[in-house]
Amino acid sequence: MSKKLFYTALLKTTAVIAAVVFTTLTLVSMAYSDDINKGLSSSVIRLHVVANSDSPEDQQLKRDVRDAVLAYMRNELKDCDDVTETEDFIKERIGVIENIAKEEIQRQGSSYPVKAQLGCFPFPTKSYGDVTLPAGSYKALKI
Repeated sequence: MSKKLFYTALLKTTAVIAAVVFTTLTLVSMAYSDDINKGLSSSVIRLHVVANSDSPEDQQLKRDVRDAVLAYMRNELKDCDDVTETEDFIKERIGVIENIAKEEIQRQGSSYPVKAQLGCFPFPTKSYGDVTLPAGSYKALKI
């Protein structure tokens, strides 16, 4: 076998091995990511406040509604031990939570309709400080 033929065969073999390794690592990474996402999605309840528009004023109002709801929930949920208790709390008090959002909107001079619901919703990847939640479906309180 000539040197040129040998190196061509070696290059092809190396390329095939690299492709197999890359494909295997990609599949393993995707399976790991799915496992992490399933674990996270069953252990958290996300809060999703939807703004009326992309205007700076509506975006600020959205953040203010979020802060008002979180302040209420932080105080009320301080003794909750797990996600099931939190979910039960939200179900029992969804009307109160909805009213908190309405009151904040009215306090700022707006009259947008408000609907709070607990369900499973799609989310993009989102970072909160050092914690990153991967994209996927999560149980969430959506307002």
